[in-house]
Amino acid sequence: MNNRRSGLVVAASLLVGITGLIVAVAGPIDPPPGPVGSTNKPLADIEPRTAINATNTPGGSFSLFRITQPGSYYLTGNITGVSGRHGIEIVASGVTVDLCGFDLVGVAGSLDGVTAAGSNLDSLSVLNGSVRNWGQEGVDLGRSDIVGGRVQGVTARDNGSHGIVVESGVTVSECGAHSNGADGFNAGFGSTLANCAARGNTANGFNVAAGCVVTACSAAENRANGFNAASNCTLSNCNAQTNTLNGFKADDACVITSCTA
Repeated sequence: MNNRRSGLVVAASLLVGITGLIVAVAGPIDPPPGPVGSTNKPLADIEPRTAINATNTPGGSFSLFRITQPGSYYLTGNITGVSGRHGIEIVASGVTVDLCGFDLVGVAGSLDGVTAAGSNLDSLSVLNGSVRNWGQEGVDLGRSDIVGGRVQGVTARDNGSHGIVVESGVTVSECGAHSNGADGFNAGFGSTLANCAARGNTANGFNVAAGCVVTACSAAENRANGFNAASNCTLSNCNAQTNTLNGFKADDACVITSCTA
């Protein structure tokens, strides 16, 4: 017992000795001369994209918002449509529109939710949000002279015509098209569609032009064909069920592998 008590006394003495060696060191109290400058980053570095609003992208006679310059744009809130107008109109090449998870809601007599106008446009992209109840297409990038771009993470439903329309060489991925008044997806020459779902559309679930590649998509309860493919298309790992006409309807030289109807 005495040895244990002596050990505790020695340990306590060592701790006191070590604690006494700790010295706090602080910087100078006086600030450096001259004006105090901000250390914050400019807004352009924090958010280099352009917000879609009445100031940055004012609309015209046929649209609530109109994008006229190349660049990356984003929504800051939901959009409610107006009769006789598109929601967002794109008239420049090299434009990406991030819906940021917001909802574009049309009204009776409205036009497209997101549309492209003008000639010789390329590299148009629409991402991440929902587009519903518009009088015409949900997303319409289907002008014959539009090439390239992508539609990703967009749900189009209950629109008066096609859900999502794209032209040549566009990639459509992780999108849904449900209960639209025409095709769920309508894709132009050489486009790629992956991980998309079409359900309950008035016409075809997927209506794709020649040379398209369709992978891991599903079509159910559409009132025409689940998949309607023109010549030289490749469809793989797709599923079609309970469509009114054919599960898969394909023209010459199409390749269909690992699909279920």
